Amino acid sequence: MQINDFFSLLVMAAVILIASGIGALIAEQSAVYFSKIIAKINYKIANFAVGIILIAMVSLLCGAFGLLIFATASAIGLFAASAGINRSSAMAVLIFPVLTFYFGI
Repeated sequence: MQINDFFSLLVMAAVILIASGIGALIAEQSAVYFSKIIAKINYKIANFAVGIILIAMVSLLCGAFGLLIFATASAIGLFAASAGINRSSAMAVLIFPVLTFYFGI
């Protein structure tokens, strides 16, 4: 290893450590701030807004077929939640047909 490469490695390691420390401090301070704000949010309105944003994104990016897949996945997820089924089992219902299609089975 050349001296130049070793020096570059030390500089990169120092930058990573400094950036990680600063990021940890910022994350700790912002977590305290946002935990106070999030307690005041009306979750019913927030859930509705997220749903509308998801529907808009899927329709803009994927079109009608994407909305069909989104509606199917949402129905499976809602059925799993209301029936008390484990959500990972509901994901298997979606993933298994996709895998069989792409593996050519």
